Amino acid sequence: MPLVGIAKGPRRDKNEFTLPASATSGRAFIRWVSMNKLLLIRARDEAHRFAIRYQRSLR
Repeated sequence: MPLVGIAKGPRRDKNEFTLPASATSGRAFIRWVSMNKLLLIRARDEAHRFAIRYQRSLR
């Protein structure tokens, strides 16, 4: 299963994508990631929003 990591930059203004070393040979996967960056960013942001909302509901 291909994996990709996504993190906010030091100043929270840019997104850094991390691919495993084995993905460097998978050009199709790298192309897919570059074409779907916005989708990945939105999924990360939604998961973060969901987690914050859940934690606040426990208080």
